[in-house]
Amino acid sequence: MFSTSNTALTAALLLTAAMPAVAAPQSFTLSPDSSIRYVGDHPAHHWEGVSHAVSGEFRLDDKGAPALPFDLSIPVRTFDSGNRNRDANMLSTVEASRFPKVKAHIERVEVLKKDTTANGMQGQAKVSGSLTFHGVTRPMSFVADGVLQGGKLSLTGRFPLLLSDFQIQRPQLLFVPMNDKIEIVVTLKANAH
Repeated sequence: MFSTSNTALTAALLLTAAMPAVAAPQSFTLSPDSSIRYVGDHPAHHWEGVSHAVSGEFRLDDKGAPALPFDLSIPVRTFDSGNRNRDANMLSTVEASRFPKVKAHIERVEVLKKDTTANGMQGQAKVSGSLTFHGVTRPMSFVADGVLQGGKLSLTGRFPLLLSDFQIQRPQLLFVPMNDKIEIVVTLKANAH
């Protein structure tokens, strides 16, 4: 079940605010090796699903701060757990035909630390905004780490998410529902253009 992060996860792009100044404003687009992963649990088993279809663009000003707000999205149908039956059940449970995308709206970045390296910069920031999933919009916030070198940005972060917060009925196996809490793992890579 993916119910975020993700796209809350995608908010990690704001980590770029933790980076030192760049020479001139730059625009970035997410690359196909970006991913949002969810980790689900049930007393009988544990599984993960992943999507590489995160889309979005953002801009850094000449001081390295992102232009706010900005949006990212992930089509729900792109998550793959390696089990077609489980994925079909997930799509039905989250009503993917009615609510086809998970969307993250990034509004704020709080720099926690930043360092200049020989080839660029690295840092950590608290990213805040809202996540819309299953037709429900909730506040989201998480800490992300990132590196910016030579026009390439790499960001990582993780956060927990409650399915009940998004009014999602938890699937059951042997009459036992899966855990309400899932973990969202964000790996975003972007290239300047």
